[in-house]
Amino acid sequence: MFTLPIGFFNKSSNDPYFSSVVLLLPFTGTNGSSTFTEVKGNAVTVDGTPTISNAQTLFGNNTGSFNGVNQALNFSTNVTSLDLSGDFTIEAWVYIISFPHAFQQFITMRDPSGNPQYSLYLNGSNQYSVEWNNNSSTDYVVSGPTATTGAWVFVAGVKASNVLSLYVNGNSVGTPVTTSGTANLYSNRQLWIGGNRANNNQNFYGYYGGIRVSTYARYTSNFTPPTSPFPTS
Repeated sequence: MFTLPIGFFNKSSNDPYFSSVVLLLPFTGTNGSSTFTEVKGNAVTVDGTPTISNAQTLFGNNTGSFNGVNQALNFSTNVTSLDLSGDFTIEAWVYIISFPHAFQQFITMRDPSGNPQYSLYLNGSNQYSVEWNNNSSTDYVVSGPTATTGAWVFVAGVKASNVLSLYVNGNSVGTPVTTSGTANLYSNRQLWIGGNRANNNQNFYGYYGGIRVSTYARYTSNFTPPTSPFPTS
């Protein structure tokens, strides 16, 4: 039987909105590696020992494995290109193993006290959720269905013309909310993936098949989830 090589399906077409991408992590690489490459040039700091793994593949590629205890990625503080004030899309392929904590952070921008600018996460009821916090410290949240374990799920939080929405596997879920203001630029804010810098009990336990953040509202109605990796150009 012929087996397709790892990375075969990484020949995805170009992204017409690639200029709006501010963060892109494909989580591909050599099995067992702790090197994570961010396509847009953001410096990645590895916290603990998350690894590239072939235990769960997506589109024929290895993925990122996080243990839900002490493994995360983080970026430099106060990186203005990662602030999200206008339209945006935060999207991720996630494979959840279990629910070891009341919250699990897929990706979050927070200050040292844990105050968020934005997050894509599981809430205390294990529901997929997106939040965004404005310059008046008003927190806007949309939550959807209870998450499932043992399967790849595509989750996207979108803000389009001040309306914050959440999509799970291409379907709009929860109740969209109308926001106002600009992003809350907390001092020493920092982007984390797989954890909350102020609370280790919010680490993600599972696999990432890709994370992309764009300053563009990619989805404004139900859609078909991607059928190949996020393009890198």
